Amino acid sequence: MLSHNTAKAVYQAAYSVSAIGTEPCSPAKIYGARPSKELLDSAADWLARHNVALDNDAPLDTTVFERANVRSMTGCKCHVSSKRFAGSRFIKLADDIYIVGVELCALQAATYLPFRELVEYYFELCGAYSLGHDASTSYTERFALTSTSSLKHFFNSLIDCKGLELARKAIQCVRDGCRSPMETAFVMMLTLPRREGGLGISEIETDYEVKVTAAAKNLTRREKFYMDAYLKRSRTDIEYNGF
Repeated sequence: MLSHNTAKAVYQAAYSVSAIGTEPCSPAKIYGARPSKELLDSAADWLARHNVALDNDAPLDTTVFERANVRSMTGCKCHVSSKRFAGSRFIKLADDIYIVGVELCALQAATYLPFRELVEYYFELCGAYSLGHDASTSYTERFALTSTSSLKHFFNSLIDCKGLELARKAIQCVRDGCRSPMETAFVMMLTLPRREGGLGISEIETDYEVKVTAAAKNLTRREKFYMDAYLKRSRTDIEYNGF
């Protein structure tokens, strides 16, 4: 069961496995999973064939659900989860090789990322781009892997999970549909709490659709516009216009 940083790298690859239509995985396969040399080699081969970049010499992060299934092996970091999840929270990559789903990967990220990096990562998951594993200034356009509503629903359905409090706090600052890292930085500046360097504006809506009225049709050929950051109460639009 690939998890944590390894799963994060998979979802940051240009062509994510989340695009694959999947069926719920067998609980027996999931909760009985344990790493082996053969499975680690197969997983590494799958990652290489799908252009998933990992840090040099970084071990593969795996999760087991029974302490008896922990294995100490070179190239493997084994995590133990006391929490069990529905089979739909996992994706099968190949025979006997699985990965935590996007929402579960997001929860795991809250156990090792600091708050602002976690907010930025959630923006990426809910946005139309991927920074890739090296977090450079370049990015790749792609579909959103999840949504703020899906993450909130998942987090709110859980109790007593490691990282859950931070995950719930972080998702409150996130908005759907950002199209670049700079657009994410722009919206984060507005939504982050003041103690985190933001303006603490909670009512921001991104990609807000405004249809052109009949009275304005002679001013534009377009039928609708999208506002970058809209405050409905004050009817204020804040636009992001690149660097």
